[in-house]
Amino acid sequence: MKSGKLNFGLALLIGIMLLIPVVGFSGGQKEAAPAPEPAPAPAAEKVYKGLILPNGEKMAPMEILTLTPGADPTLNQEAVFIAEWWKKIGIPIKAKAMEKGALVYRR
Repeated sequence: MKSGKLNFGLALLIGIMLLIPVVGFSGGQKEAAPAPEPAPAPAAEKVYKGLILPNGEKMAPMEILTLTPGADPTLNQEAVFIAEWWKKIGIPIKAKAMEKGALVYRR
């Protein structure tokens, strides 16, 4: 007996799900008016002075060590991308490509 009720409920649910795209569902959303563009910031606010540490000093530049493009082009490109992304958020960094021997034995 439960199986019959379950099958009927499942069939009803599937029927409603199939009917929604045909009938349409607005969800009560209205088109929003375009937001006004913010006024441009003064030139002094656009200058970013780098990442400042809690003690007030500027953060020292960092290096990402990677293999040369000839040794591993994928790894090299990933390091370059990571360096670019970190620069965008203000972390001073550069990707430095090295030969495998120099990279492994670096002190």
